[in-house]
Amino acid sequence: MKFLRVQKAYVIGLSLGGRVAIDFALAHPEMVDAIVPVAPGLSGFHFSDDPNLMESWRAAQAGDWDKVTDLWLKSVYMAPAMENPRIATRLHQLARENAHENLDNGALEKPLYPPAIERLTQVKVPTLIIVGNRDVADIHEISGLLHARIPGAKEMVIEGSGHIVNMEKPEQFNRAVLDFLASVSH
Repeated sequence: MKFLRVQKAYVIGLSLGGRVAIDFALAHPEMVDAIVPVAPGLSGFHFSDDPNLMESWRAAQAGDWDKVTDLWLKSVYMAPAMENPRIATRLHQLARENAHENLDNGALEKPLYPPAIERLTQVKVPTLIIVGNRDVADIHEISGLLHARIPGAKEMVIEGSGHIVNMEKPEQFNRAVLDFLASVSH
């Protein structure tokens, strides 16, 4: 944002991007007007064990990005979205093009210290948490923590959607975001 000379912004992120939005609001509150964490991760949150994670790491270490892609698309996170033939092909393409980014580049990770889970009451910007009712239990737990601990946070549950809310239910997602942003704009 500094490079682009953007002084303040609304920050919206899905999944890991939601975690980044929360961390950014804590690290740079002067640069954020509002956040919309969507099906968010949360720094400091301990996720349930995923039996496919080790298999994904082994495939990544072997450079087998097709296998990494297939494992991700078959995960509980992606199952609801992959049921939708309208978006399944595009999701496969996106997953394949980006499979190496998370698993192959440790430099992308910049942990927030202390982690956001310990500092949620310090988020002082308007916050809308969006989650699909079919998302995994960990994401619902995170959404509940955010809603309970971020002062004034609002939560929107989008029915019939899993983890990829913006692609699974784009009309409802866009309406929720636009209505929220209109309500907080200066």
